Amino acid sequence: MLFRLGYDVSQLSNGNDCVRTYESGERFDFVILDMMMPGMKGKEVFSRIRRHDIDACVIAASGYSMKEDVQDMMSEGCAGFLAKPFSMKRLDEVILRALAGRRPTSSPESDLHG
Repeated sequence: MLFRLGYDVSQLSNGNDCVRTYESGERFDFVILDMMMPGMKGKEVFSRIRRHDIDACVIAASGYSMKEDVQDMMSEGCAGFLAKPFSMKRLDEVILRALAGRRPTSSPESDLHG
């Protein structure tokens, strides 16, 4: 979907790879971070990315109810949330809102439950 929206994409297979990439100094316009991945959970990856780049634009994504973790991340500067499954339109909206620096209009709780 990201390719179809016109984005260049770097795909990393797990949280450790993502953290190592940020530790090496590489930066991205935005990161879509799955909350459940091999090696490290999304909340920990988010915290470690932010240690290396406080301005990192991170969008959390999950198909599971992780309300508390997502709300914690949002209060710590996470730029948006995508409840899986999501449409291309929803993906585009969340990315554009995150890149514009605005908070999502819907709360993570409403996305997690609806």
